[in-house]
Amino acid sequence: MATNSSPLTDVLHSENHSKLSSEEIAKALARHNKNHSAAKAENVALKAKKANKK
Repeated sequence: MATNSSPLTDVLHSENHSKLSSEEIAKALARHNKNHSAAKAENVALKAKKANKK
């Protein structure tokens, strides 16, 4: 499988996607983590359970 790593077409290297400031990103991330903390805890518990089975 060939990949195109040209900086002009690579989504990960594009600086034009988000116009949010670092403060706005931090606030959004905190809000996301607040709203989804239960799901995150459940995922961590499932991963630990799977690790113990091996």
